[in-house]
Amino acid sequence: MPAPPSLLEKSPDAIRAELTGFPGAAVGAALRFREDGGAASLGALVLAMLAFYRPKTHTGALDTLPPETRFREELGIDSLTLTEMVFKLDELLGVPIELREVAHVQTLGELQEFLRGKLEG
Repeated sequence: MPAPPSLLEKSPDAIRAELTGFPGAAVGAALRFREDGGAASLGALVLAMLAFYRPKTHTGALDTLPPETRFREELGIDSLTLTEMVFKLDELLGVPIELREVAHVQTLGELQEFLRGKLEG
């Protein structure tokens, strides 16, 4: 899956500026996804965003989480926080995402599948 045109139009500096305050892993993953459009880079971006948005009381490595990991029950991410994260991805990637489209997303795998579907058009 290629990176969306709107992301390709952004310079690396613009992406860095857009992700000011986010961990370096999020910036690096966004830049990698811009370059390779790969599913692994998109997955790394999602995990880095989750690391930023999850409650500070939920620690631990995210890169070993199975796709069935539930946002609320296992990561402490409520629907408002998930919506905020998804809208940040919408802004970053330039792919329109409607609130009703993500209302059903409850697991890490569902979010990754949803984003791949949006990016593939």
